[in-house]
Amino acid sequence: MAKVERSYVREVSLMPAIFERKLFKIGEGGIAVTLPKSWINYYGLQAGDKVEILVDNDLVIRPRNPVDTTNPGAGLVDNG
Repeated sequence: MAKVERSYVREVSLMPAIFERKLFKIGEGGIAVTLPKSWINYYGLQAGDKVEILVDNDLVIRPRNPVDTTNPGAGLVDNG
């Protein structure tokens, strides 16, 4: 995976990539993280969409529905 500087993340074809994000406090006990715009565009996500968070030895955030990686930016694939 490519580690990219924030200023260079402009093209959706840079996936997969590693992004460093800062956690921030929301409310009284919550913590949130923002998703990179290039990642949102690549997966065709918008506010209100759901993502899955997998926790094992790693923490993985992925779209709830798979994306058609042959057509980046085309949005999520409807599984029926």
